[in-house]
Amino acid sequence: MIYGTVTTGTNWKFLKLTKQTIEIDLVEYFINDLGKILGILASGLHSSIN
Repeated sequence: MIYGTVTTGTNWKFLKLTKQTIEIDLVEYFINDLGKILGILASGLHSSIN
C-alpha cells in the first residue's frame, strides 16, 4: 500500500493506493481539524510498519 496526502497547508485530502486501486477520502479536512489529520497520518504510519 502507498498512502498519499494532498494539501494546500490549510485543506487536506488523503489517498491510498493498493495494487492498481486508488481510494480517495471524499472528506476534505481543514487545519482546525488538526487532531483528525494527525490521527489519519499516524494510522497510515502504523499500518505501514505492521
